[in-house]
Amino acid sequence: MAQSGYRNLVLGVVLAGGRSRRFQEEDKAFQTLAGLTLVERVIERALPQVTSLLISANGDLSRYDGMGADDVIADNQPYRGGPLAGVEAAINWLEAKRIDSPWVATFPVDGPFVPKDLVFRLLEHAVESGAPAVASCQGRDHPTFGVWPVGLVGNLRSYLARKERDSIMAFVLSQNGLSVKFDARSPNPFFNINTREDLAEAEALIGH
Repeated sequence: MAQSGYRNLVLGVVLAGGRSRRFQEEDKAFQTLAGLTLVERVIERALPQVTSLLISANGDLSRYDGMGADDVIADNQPYRGGPLAGVEAAINWLEAKRIDSPWVATFPVDGPFVPKDLVFRLLEHAVESGAPAVASCQGRDHPTFGVWPVGLVGNLRSYLARKERDSIMAFVLSQNGLSVKFDARSPNPFFNINTREDLAEAEALIGH
């Protein structure tokens, strides 16, 4: 697959529907890192990789107006469904708009160093198998950085309807999904900001 020809396959979605518990319930998406909010940083890296870009969030969706995304959508299962609720919301959006896009790519709002070739690298492996593909680095899987075939929506809805669910990675594996290895570098492309200490560390990494 040529790198120039894959983007028309993909709807991107920034996953911003978490509770931000370790930020004392403050909205993590709007925490500032080197002059930009986390959501602005992720959008900046995600937009060139996809045809259209959504933000999946909860609460007052208007706070994301003017961020550069094509639309802001609400999770059908706020807080309870985890990142996969954002995948389902993106597929629901495609169905409502009657848009034939076979893949959804996810970008977590707390991952400001997302690789600029993430979607291309994942689709290199995923298109042939038609299965989900997620990033892996230094022996650790990062399933919120992933590409998801729209055709799995039935299985996804069944999974989200369960009262007790396994991890997101367990769902990936149940769909014969793949882990795609990315080389380690600094800053870690899959650095995840969960706490204020993480935010300070990310600021230091950008400074260097």
